[in-house]
Amino acid sequence: RAVRQFTPEKAKLFVTSDRALEVRYAALRPVVFAYKDGSTFAFSNYSALLKWHEVYKKVGGRFKKTGYSPAELEQTMIPLARELDAEYILVFFGDYFEKLGSNIVSRNNIVVPKITQIATPAVSNGLEPIASLERNKEPYDLHLHGVSYIWSNPQYGLYRLTG
Repeated sequence: RAVRQFTPEKAKLFVTSDRALEVRYAALRPVVFAYKDGSTFAFSNYSALLKWHEVYKKVGGRFKKTGYSPAELEQTMIPLARELDAEYILVFFGDYFEKLGSNIVSRNNIVVPKITQIATPAVSNGLEPIASLERNKEPYDLHLHGVSYIWSNPQYGLYRLTG
């Protein structure tokens, strides 16, 4: 929803996860690279397959299922998005914020979720309290270089490429 809401209709997008096709069809936005396009190109467009394979090698194969750190995004993914002429990049944080820990705020003022206990009827019955994520009021913005922040949640961030 965020991609569709916060990007112009024909804006080209680079998605740093294997969910590029889902984003393409749910947001109705063109994506500059999708892992799953490779199989289509193998049967229909050999020159497009060769270009796709070059990007595939730069990505390092499939996208990481654990997400990307700020350094990986700035050194690899953002330059690749520029090379592919994307206007926006939807970055996959994966478990990056989890790895930081539930109560740590980094030196870059990265906002992380706080674990809070919720009292429920189950607690009064002697069961374990339920932990929930309470999202801080600030976005999960990594303050990445070369992009401007648009939107984020604990797993994804949408940025516009600048300069």
